[in-house]
Amino acid sequence: QKFGNEILVNPGAGFDERAYGWLDDAARAGGSEDAMMLLGTLHADGEHAQRDPELAVSWFKRAAEDSRDAELVNSVAWILVVAEDRALRDATAGLALMDRLMNGDARAAANPAYIDTWAAAHAAVGDFENAARLQREALAIAEAEEAERGEAPAYLPVLREHLELFEGGGTVSEDVP
Repeated sequence: QKFGNEILVNPGAGFDERAYGWLDDAARAGGSEDAMMLLGTLHADGEHAQRDPELAVSWFKRAAEDSRDAELVNSVAWILVVAEDRALRDATAGLALMDRLMNGDARAAANPAYIDTWAAAHAAVGDFENAARLQREALAIAEAEEAERGEAPAYLPVLREHLELFEGGGTVSEDVP
């Protein structure tokens, strides 16, 4: 992982206290969303840092809080609403992130993957009616892509599986981050 000109995490190289300090400084001083995400992941996984789900969630939320990066916001919301590790979940915050993203970014609002996350967030807070409605919307967009391209998007079966879950009052759960 590279931040500016400094390599903080080099696959195959050791990750030490000094590297953690650089990463922490980048997250705090520079407001680096990438550094915040990496710190969140380190504390969520307990690799190269003490496992601390509360701190991990805090870093994830800080990364997405004011971000204009739809992919980052979607990733954080996904973690907050589907994490198998319940200590990493904050469905209300995940839904708030997706509401802000989907109501403020027309391109994101037309992306089936982001709509899927939004639907999962609704399901995670118990709003299965809206979860299923949104998932049907994601499916319609993906099926239109299929008709246009002549082949199904790879994620189409997942969208269908999630719709079935939401219609049955279920939620999505994954080993994330």
